[in-house]
Amino acid sequence: GRWCVQIRYRNLKREDSERTIEPYALAYQMGQWYLIGHCRLRKEVRTFRVDRIQRADPLAQPFTVPDDFDLRAYMRRTMYEPSTTVVVRFAPSIAALIREDRAPWMQVTDQDDGSLLVRFGVSTLEWVVGWVLSYGGAARVLEPPELIERVQKAAQGALRQYAEPI
Repeated sequence: GRWCVQIRYRNLKREDSERTIEPYALAYQMGQWYLIGHCRLRKEVRTFRVDRIQRADPLAQPFTVPDDFDLRAYMRRTMYEPSTTVVVRFAPSIAALIREDRAPWMQVTDQDDGSLLVRFGVSTLEWVVGWVLSYGGAARVLEPPELIERVQKAAQGALRQYAEPI
């Protein structure tokens, strides 16, 4: 049989919550392990990054995975179905590199000034922030506004690290 698990989970904002989970599956996607299961707090199937689980304790509460639960369909819907379009402008100085290294699902458009516009759909903005920042000042997010804000906050946070002498 399967047993529920009590977890302490730390979200992206570094807030902890206690959850009772009916664990359905573990999945490895984009370099991360995820626990997929029914969260009794949210009363729906949720995805939890394993490295954000602070603690996990087994409970003497059995459960059954619903017969109609399809892990592949769930992962496709939650991890891959693009719900947001990202547009990033890359400076002419790295245009050749970007053209060479781009993923097959990225649409690249050459601009008259030698820069590139890269457009793609994502289901989560989480990884895009670090990806954009890895190109420093040669990349600039044009869409969506939420991503622009996240990149600005992350860049300001990095800058603050160097504002004071060590």
